[in-house]
Amino acid sequence: ALSARDSRAPVVLRSYSPPLYSCLPGDNRCVSESAEEVLLRAIEAFNRSEIFATGRPPPEVREMFVDEPLIVPIRAALEDVRYEGPTALDDWAAALRESWADIRIEADEAREVAPGRAIATGHMHVIGRETGVELRQPFGCVADVRAGRLARMRIFADKGMAEEAAVL
Repeated sequence: ALSARDSRAPVVLRSYSPPLYSCLPGDNRCVSESAEEVLLRAIEAFNRSEIFATGRPPPEVREMFVDEPLIVPIRAALEDVRYEGPTALDDWAAALRESWADIRIEADEAREVAPGRAIATGHMHVIGRETGVELRQPFGCVADVRAGRLARMRIFADKGMAEEAAVL
């Protein structure tokens, strides 16, 4: 069962990929993390967060994203829903909290598919807010990283769909 969030350590298997080194014009810092590393750190921060208790992304999750990210959740497969702009994280967190009492992501595989783009696949363990029903479902996430932060994140309930989206 999924209970105390702080008692769980996310399971993340990493594959090696060389880091992406790029300095962007006007940016004082040089990005030395690969997109894969940024995505895995974001998953770990999400798993440690209290997003489901508060309905708001904590600073450690917020700092992983650009100021105006694009987030395309699993629901986008059924409904035309996406979160973008300065309120994207807050809107996404509120939607998650409305439906789920908890979500834990286990990334079984992660890799960089192009400079600045990574994919992570594995499973999500979720608990329904109203029903309390626990599910384990496939998970795929494709993320575009800019200056060491997530600029676009697309989440899928199918590894194949995530793989296809990763190369588009």
